[in-house]
Amino acid sequence: MVQFNTRANEILLKLVYYGPGLSGKTTNLQALHAMCSESNRGEMFSVNTQEDRTLFFDLLPLNLGYIDGNAIHLQIYTVPGQVQYDASRRVVLGGSDGVVFVADSSEAKMQENVDSLSNLYHNLNANRLNIKQIPFVLQYNKRDLDDAMPVGVMNRRLNFRSVPYFESVANRGDGVLDTFLSIARETVGTTFKKYHLDKKIKDFEEMLNLIDSNIKSSMHELPRAAEPVAPPQESTVLRHSGVSITDLAPGKVADAQDLLEDALTSNMETARLYSELRTVKDTLEKKNEELRQIYGQLERANQDNLKTRRYLEGLIQSVGEAIVSFSADGRILTWNSAAEQIFGYARAEIVGRTLQQLAPASRAGELEQAIAQVGKGQVIRDVASVRLRKDGTEFPARITYAPIRGSDDRVLAYSALIRDEGERQALEARLHDAQGMAALARILPPMLNEIANRLNPMVLQRDLLLR
Repeated sequence: MVQFNTRANEILLKLVYYGPGLSGKTTNLQALHAMCSESNRGEMFSVNTQEDRTLFFDLLPLNLGYIDGNAIHLQIYTVPGQVQYDASRRVVLGGSDGVVFVADSSEAKMQENVDSLSNLYHNLNANRLNIKQIPFVLQYNKRDLDDAMPVGVMNRRLNFRSVPYFESVANRGDGVLDTFLSIARETVGTTFKKYHLDKKIKDFEEMLNLIDSNIKSSMHELPRAAEPVAPPQESTVLRHSGVSITDLAPGKVADAQDLLEDALTSNMETARLYSELRTVKDTLEKKNEELRQIYGQLERANQDNLKTRRYLEGLIQSVGEAIVSFSADGRILTWNSAAEQIFGYARAEIVGRTLQQLAPASRAGELEQAIAQVGKGQVIRDVASVRLRKDGTEFPARITYAPIRGSDDRVLAYSALIRDEGERQALEARLHDAQGMAALARILPPMLNEIANRLNPMVLQRDLLLR
């Protein structure tokens, strides 16, 4: 019976491949397993006899993708066709949402097909399922046999509901996908209508077509070869070892039928849980790989950040201005080489102390005003001020305050770029003096020449008088 997982938005449907012994039910599942992409299939399970004949069931989990926001998962079972395993067939049929009847096309097997179809009718009734209402598809397998019966004859004998039917050579993959597409579409459509899910879908037929496209996109054709393709390796959950009810300890009272049904139910649940665990394991492995890739990306990003940080630190240490970062309460966080030279404090003795001690008492309110403005994201450029060296001497300075932002654009700290204006002003004074001397040097020669010109006649006159 269909299972709804509303928390995970999943719909789980159960399909059963039914038919006489050796008609090709397990071969159908093996071919589907081989055709389906690994991302859409689970591991195939078989519970076999020692002769590799299906004892209890085969199980193949498949995913159909998402339909109207719901993940559609299929659990596809086969049943043992041998007459002695009727109890197994009845238990496996329980809760079925759709059935594929795999008939053997050999003329010699027609009566076995008829008997198996009758057995299907009775076992569905035992599970309170109606063969005339359950989604149902026929597959006429082994069409490559020399004694294969005409399709028309097989239809008259077996297709009492006039349901879709498909010719197949399952060990080559022929007809396998078409059969599966038909039963999947029919089962999903019937389930959605039964639970009125179709009323939520604007174009229900388009949704059913999407199922076909989802399945086809996840399938690939089996390679053509002279010999049938080897079936995929399946996991054997339980292998029958010949133990029977007569091998139980003497005096132990047990009903063979009850034991068989209990064992089958237990193994079906084991296979289902194992399938779910494998799915969880695969999901965790994918998540682990994603986390490994993310970790690698973070590691590379950290290396890049470290290189950038070292580059910026080197750049900050090489500039001629003091660059100081500080917290909202004025505590110094970083201190570059230029700051050591300008203020006289080594980094170890100043970091953690207040920036206020670098300003004279007359400038006490300056820092609070700067923090208030920069805290709003503003940059304050070239503020003329006075700062205090370690030895107590004051010097003129120009300061630029700026915010330091985090990745979320919040202001985390503040920076101050402090330029020593005392040296610049001294240089400007010397330049002014030099410029004055240069001007004097330009003026003095003409003046001396003029004086000489005026003195020359006087000197001549003096010389004449002396003579």
